Amino acid sequence: MKKNKIVSYLLTIISCAVVFFPFYWLIVTSLQPLEVLYQWPPDFLPVNNPITTYLDFLRNSEVAGWILNSVLVSGVATLVSTILGVFGAYSISRFKYRGKVAFIFLILLTQMMPGAFLVIPIYFVFAQMGLVNTLFSLMLIYVALTTPISVWFLKGFFDSIPKEIEEAAIIDGSSRLGLLFRVILPLMSPGIVATATWCFIISYNEYVFAYTLINSNKLWVVSIGIASFIGEYYTDWSQIMTASIIVTVPIVILFMVFQRYLVSGLTAGSVKG
Repeated sequence: MKKNKIVSYLLTIISCAVVFFPFYWLIVTSLQPLEVLYQWPPDFLPVNNPITTYLDFLRNSEVAGWILNSVLVSGVATLVSTILGVFGAYSISRFKYRGKVAFIFLILLTQMMPGAFLVIPIYFVFAQMGLVNTLFSLMLIYVALTTPISVWFLKGFFDSIPKEIEEAAIIDGSSRLGLLFRVILPLMSPGIVATATWCFIISYNEYVFAYTLINSNKLWVVSIGIASFIGEYYTDWSQIMTASIIVTVPIVILFMVFQRYLVSGLTAGSVKG
């Protein structure tokens, strides 16, 4: 029995090392000069001071502006897609109407189409509307990308709430809209937070549409900004890793703040009432 425990502990340690080593190497690479990265044997300990390195990089680069652009675009898109997702998911979960099956199929169909397939037609439409090279164009795209995901996720959360709760509220004189906002949404707040966080991450990491629609480096989002460090003949991997660490901070903070809601929300969404 003791031998089995030792083996299980060793396997756990090895698995954790395999999983976390890339993140550790990301941090080490961001804190080493470029010439140190190519030496053999490699240096597994950081060379530069992390606080000085990251602060200097923030002052001497445009990464702070890229983060603000990404947070703004992703935040607006997440808010809109979550609101639309709430009403869409509620209608699918609770009402019976003609075209409901086709609507659900359409939601799934949008997730099967690759984004690259839509880039060119969307670019031409936005160019004619004068929306190219604006953050508003990315907001529209990200709302369109994340709303089907929001609807599908939230439908599972609505399905997990017993209909008897709604029937009791209606008997007590509540309207359908009042029922939704005062009874249902507070019960599924973890699911809403989990869905909104997932939509935010998708928007924050999107690259193809951002690269196609945005030309000005002042309007770049983090995905384009990090890719700009990759040159045709020279790539400074230390800068790429440093930028990657910095732009990951908003996502880490998001998970730390909403961790409790994310765990309970993802668990609740997997149970159908």
